[in-house]
Order: sequence, then C-alpha cells, then structure tokens
Amino acid sequence: MPSTKDKGIKAQKGNKKQHANFEEIQKKNMELLKDRVMQIDSSDDEDSSRVGKEKIASLFKNYQGNENDVARIQQYFDGENLDCLICIRSVKAKDRIWNCGTCYLSFHLLCIQKWANDSMNLKKLWHDNQPNGYYDNQGNYIRKKELKLFWDCPACRHEYLDNEIPREYSCYCGKEINPDYQDWLVPHSCGMMCQKPLETLCGHKCTILCHPGKCPSCPQTIQTSCKCGKSPIKTIRCSQKSWNCSQKCSKLLSCGVHKCSGVCHGPNECPPCKEKSVKKCHCGNKSKEIKCEQLSWSCDKVCNKPLSCGIHVCDKKCHGNDCGDCKYGLERSCFCGKQKVTVSKCDESSLDSCGDTCLKQLPCGHICLSRCHKGDCDTCKEQVEKKCRCGVITKLYPCSKELLCETKCNSQKSCKKHSCKSKCCVECAPCSIVCGKVLACGRHKCDALCHSGNCYPCNERQKVTCRCGATSVSVRCGKANKYKNPNCKETCKVPSKCHHESKPHYCHIGDCPICRQICDEPLKCGHKCLDTCHDYVRTVIKDKNFVPAGPWDVPEERIEYRKLPHSSCKTKVPVNCLGGHEVIQMNCYEARVTSCGRKCNRKLPCGNHTCQKDCHEVTDLNSDLQDENCEDCELPCVKERPKYCSHPCTRSCHVPEKPCKKCIVQIKAKCFCGLSDAYYRCCDVNKRDIDEETRQALLEKYLCCGAKCMKTYACGHQCTNICHPGICKGAENCRKKVKLMCSCKTRKADLTCDKVRAENITILECNDECEEKRKQIEEENQRKILKQKQLEEEKNRKELEEYEKKFGPKKYKERKQRYVEEKKSDMKLKIAIASGIFLVISVVLYFIFFNN
Repeated sequence: MPSTKDKGIKAQKGNKKQHANFEEIQKKNMELLKDRVMQIDSSDDEDSSRVGKEKIASLFKNYQGNENDVARIQQYFDGENLDCLICIRSVKAKDRIWNCGTCYLSFHLLCIQKWANDSMNLKKLWHDNQPNGYYDNQGNYIRKKELKLFWDCPACRHEYLDNEIPREYSCYCGKEINPDYQDWLVPHSCGMMCQKPLETLCGHKCTILCHPGKCPSCPQTIQTSCKCGKSPIKTIRCSQKSWNCSQKCSKLLSCGVHKCSGVCHGPNECPPCKEKSVKKCHCGNKSKEIKCEQLSWSCDKVCNKPLSCGIHVCDKKCHGNDCGDCKYGLERSCFCGKQKVTVSKCDESSLDSCGDTCLKQLPCGHICLSRCHKGDCDTCKEQVEKKCRCGVITKLYPCSKELLCETKCNSQKSCKKHSCKSKCCVECAPCSIVCGKVLACGRHKCDALCHSGNCYPCNERQKVTCRCGATSVSVRCGKANKYKNPNCKETCKVPSKCHHESKPHYCHIGDCPICRQICDEPLKCGHKCLDTCHDYVRTVIKDKNFVPAGPWDVPEERIEYRKLPHSSCKTKVPVNCLGGHEVIQMNCYEARVTSCGRKCNRKLPCGNHTCQKDCHEVTDLNSDLQDENCEDCELPCVKERPKYCSHPCTRSCHVPEKPCKKCIVQIKAKCFCGLSDAYYRCCDVNKRDIDEETRQALLEKYLCCGAKCMKTYACGHQCTNICHPGICKGAENCRKKVKLMCSCKTRKADLTCDKVRAENITILECNDECEEKRKQIEEENQRKILKQKQLEEEKNRKELEEYEKKFGPKKYKERKQRYVEEKKSDMKLKIAIASGIFLVISVVLYFIFFNN
C-alpha cells in the first residue's frame, strides 16, 4: 500500500504538469490573439486609406482651379497622415477627431483633450514649484511672472489658449456637430459646401465639399487689365489677382533722364535706374561717374568753409548741409559740471577738473564719490545689504556686484525626471540630457532632449516590398506590418491549386483567393457538378479522442487544405404530381412523384361538384372525369333558389334538369304596425316566376293584421288608418285639441292641431293681467323678506338680554407671560447635533483640499 506521503508527491507532480500545460496553452492563445489583432488593425488601416482615395475625387468633381491645391488636399488621405501623433494609432473613418487649424493634421478627440489638459497641468505644477520672486543686483525684489496657460499642437506647436480645448467632434468645415458616417461621403465630412472665407480675402468663399486641409485657391473668374493698364481687359482666375503683358513700361524714372525698361508692372514699382551719369560731389570740387539712382556723393576733402564766428573754419569732410555754429563759442564746464563758464568770443582753451567730488548719480541710484574726472564714472562700490539670487542668504555686498550663493537647486527640470543642480538657481533651465527611450517602432531611440509625455514618432523610413518584388514603398519606421501589401499592379504568378485556370489578379500577400468557379465535373447521374470548386478547401481538423485536463485545456486544431467529394446532384428535372395538376422542377437527387396538395377537382356524375380529395393517384392523367379512386358526391343540392328564398333544397344533389321541391318553411314576421305576429309559407310569397309588384301584394295580404295603426303623426297624435305599410297618410287632416299657455302660465287656451300647425303657434303672448299678477307676486315676496328680517333681529335681541342677565357683561383679562425653562435633555441633544455637524464639515474639507 502506498503511503500518504507518496500520494502527496504524486499529486504535486500532477498539479505541476497541469500548471505547465495551462501556461503553454495560454501562451499559444495570446500569440494567436496578437496575430488576430494585428490583422484587424492592418485591414482597418488599409480600408480607411482606401476609402479616402476612392472618395476624394468627388470633392473636386466640379473644381477647375489649381492642380497643386488638389494634390495638397489629397495628401491628408495618405496612410501616413492618418496616424494620431499622440497615441501612434490609426485614425479610423468612424473615430471622433479634431483638426489643427494651422497644420490641418487629425488627432483623436480624446487624445488631444488629454494632451491639452496634461500640458497645462504640467506648466501649472512647474510654475507653482518656482519661488514667488527674487532680488536683483540692486536689491529690488522681482516678483514671479504670472503664468500664461496655453497648450500647443503636437505637430506644428501652434499655441492655443486654455479655453480653446476642443470639447465637441465636428466636421472639417465646422457646420455639423457629431457628423454621422456615410458610405458615400469622405470620412468626418458633413457633405455640404465648405463656405469658409478664402485666405486671399478676395470676398469669395470655398465652393468644394467639406474637406480636410487648407482651402484651395479661388477658382472664380474676374475681368481686369494688366498691371501697367496698357492692354485691354482680360478674364483670369481670382487667385491670380493680376497678369503681365509683354509691353515695356517706358515711364520716366526718378533720375528724370532715363525711362523704365522693365516689362509690365504696377504703378510706383519701377526699379531704380541702372544707368550711370557724371555728377559732382557736395562741395563741387570733384566729378565722377555714378549710378543714376545715387543722387549725390561726398569726396574726402575737408570743407574748410569759414564759420559764422569768422575765426574758425569747418573741419567736416565734404557735406551737403549747413556747416553749423562754431564749437568753440558754446558754454563750457568742468568734467562734473559744477563750474560753468560762458565766453564772449571763440577760444580754444577748456576747463580742467575742479577737484570737487563728482556726485553724479550712478545707474543704481547712488552717487559717484570720486573726484571730478573725465569720462564715465566707475562702478558703485557702496556696501548694501543684498539677498542672493535664490533668496537663501543675506549679507553686505558691493552694490554693483551680484550676490551668488553656493546652494544647489534640487527642483526637477521641465522633464520631471532630472534635478537642476545649478548654484543659486532662480529659474531652472530646460533639461539638456538626450531622452534615449526606445520609440514605438522598437528599432530606434528618441534623439530629442529629455521631455515629459510620449516621444514623437520615429522619423526613419522603411522599405516594404511586395511578394513578387516588382513594387516597393517607403513607409514610416514601425508601420511596415500595417503596409504588408504595397498595392502592386503586377499579375500574381502563383499557379492554381485546382483543375481550373486561376483568374488574373494583382500581386498579394498570403494565399491566393479561393476559386469561386463552378466545379463542372461529371456525376454518376450524368449531370455536371454545380457546386463551387472544392478541389482546395480550408478544413479545420480537431482531435476527436482529446480528453481535457481542465476547463483551460482546449483541443488542438490543425488546418489542412483538402479536396472534398462531390455533393448530391442539384440539377433541376421536371416531375409530375400524382394527379397531373402541375410539373415542378426538383433537384436530381430528390426527384420522386408526390402529391402536390391541391384538390383533385375531377367532375362528379352529378354535374354540380368535383372531387374534393387531396391530389391522389389516378389512371389517366389527361382526363378530367371521375376516376375510380375519386370520392362519390354526398353534398346537398346547390341549385339556385328563388330570389327571396334563403332555405336550402330538401333533396340531395341532383342533376340540373330535375326541379327542386316547393319550400314549405313557415315564416314568422311582424305586421306593418308591429302589434301582432303573422305566419305564411315561403312558397306562397317567394315564387320563382312572379314580378316584384305581385310579390309585394301577396306580402301585404299576409302582413296586414286589420287593427288600427299604432304609429303617430309628426304632430304626435296617433294614426287613424288601419295597419298599413310605409309612412302614415292623413297627417294634414289631424284636428285633435292642443292646450297652449303663456310664458307666465296665466293665460290658457285649447286649439285644434291643424290651426296650430297652420299659424305656427308654440306659446301664447302675455297681456296686462299677466303683468299685474307678476307685480303682486313681487310685492308679496318683499313683505315676506322684511318680516323675516324683523323676526330674526328680535330673536337676537332677546338672546343677548338673556345672556347678559345670566352671565353679566364680558370681562377682558390680561394674559400673563409664561417662561419655560430649558430641560437638560434638550441641551444635551443640541450639543450632540452641533458636534455631528462639525464632524461632517471637517471630513468634507479634508477631501476637498487633500484630493486637489
């Protein structure tokens, strides 16, 4: 018997083996999943770029402007420009994007929002970590500059303000928010005209459909003359603005001698005269040949003209302006300016140093303490209390020198990775270390200076070659797996793997397309196989004897390409049903005689009906008479009954020549006046060969009860005729009495019905008697109301007297104020509530300040 220890060792070995199998299977599944994701990404990228290339032509369908503008907009649909520079992923046709207004590149909306927020947060954090200010070399406190928050485009570095962070996904022209993807439109386009004002400010607007990139040049036409105005008006494109003719300008140049030899140009745009002419200098002593555009020139001779003083002469070189006043006749002073002397005549003598203290104000604000001296003052040497640049130490130091301490800065640089380590640092310099991170391509490293956030995409290029080697394309490094097929236009040279000749198709990566031709090989039945070619079919083979070790264990799948056997023949052949009603087309392998499900419909001997059995086997398919397998007729007679007879014939189905029996069914009906019931046989009234008038006479005979009619006239009185059909007659002769009254019901009168109808009387008119009676009634009502009021007042007076006799007059008592002492329990409750409120407020403040 094995021990428990041996069992435990075996169990541990089994668990290790299962765990190893699990890890191996998990690794295989992850590799398959990665391959599948890469295939989906590459197919999506190819589809997105292909869609743009197919639909971009629709944007310029009616555009007849500059072809360079068309090529410039088409470049935004290339595969390389469809990558988001932030997440380094492709921009799909259905993604929410944002377009830069300067470089016009597209980014994912969520990516650019995160980029902008992170950029501003980093700048704000760096600004908050800087000191609030510093002291300059003069001891003045310089405050920290206010932070100007902005974020920049990842591609062109154009600056945007914090309120310009994109919040909504819009089309290229900005007309539609959240545009839906349409198969017939360019992705992210609303399909309407752009209508943006053109940059040339010509007044026209962009007329192509909503598009990415910069709007093309204006294609409108204008009529204008050439720049010089000599040629007639000509029609040109608005983007061209102007045109040049081939004529010379011939306008007189600024020299006043020569004419402009330039070709057509605008007014005041003539070039300087390039001809040469002999001109004298300013003093007029020398002459030489110079360019016409140079109006004058100076020689090296001293002027020597006498000045206004009459003693001295001008010592300037040849000049064109006035010589000016004599410099020796002006006011003079010592070097510091304290002693001043004004001379009456020109004297070449000057004042020396006065020997006094200079006392000139220095740039720092102090005064110069040296003796009166020539030239600029020396630097300030006064000792002042100064702070170092970073504000750590304070001591007496020469005013003109900057105090620097030895303290090293421990703040992080803008990259947020390396420390500054500069001495007496006020503002940390940008990091100068190379980043060196491996880029997304996985082959090169980032050569930019150390930075925060993601590195920019690799700028290196890779060459991707097609399968046959005839076509290659240069793509951005790391994108080679997304451009496996460089759209080679050469014919694929891989031989066919079935019995058909392969259809010509372009060079490609991977297996050739599956053959979709009809097999067309002969079958046993003589027909040809109509299935799709099955000589080379991808088949997934699983191990049927596989026993999983656990829920993570899956059977191995092996993919093979096999030739599958022919399926059943599906050629259509004609087949008759059992009763010969129809011929249907059935597959060859299903062809057999069956019932079609219709009724037999062969004529029975009665001549009125047909066989109602479902389609059954018969001896003669071409006959329409009763077969031995058909049923016998057991239905009732279906011969047409008299017009108003609704009862069936009592005989069974019979031939049309044999007449039906008379209908003896008793019919019960009300008489014309509806007072009593009448009975008659159906055959006595509803006869086959009688007209309508005779039938109505017979019907009146049986339905007239002989009593007085119970109907009423329109006036409301009973009819005086005997039971009859239709409307009662004699209503105009009604003379029964009608009782009428006036509106107050005082007057009454009895009149005959015919008189009331003739005079259209509905109510009698009131007379003087009615008016007098109405007044009497109103007076009587007023007396009753007055009497009732007097009785109520008397009753109230008596009740008041009885009350005062019993209780006396009402006394008013002054209310006393009551003071209620607060209980100790109420005070404890208030203290508990106050402490609870304080606790809640402290928790809320903690989360607000410490989470921010």
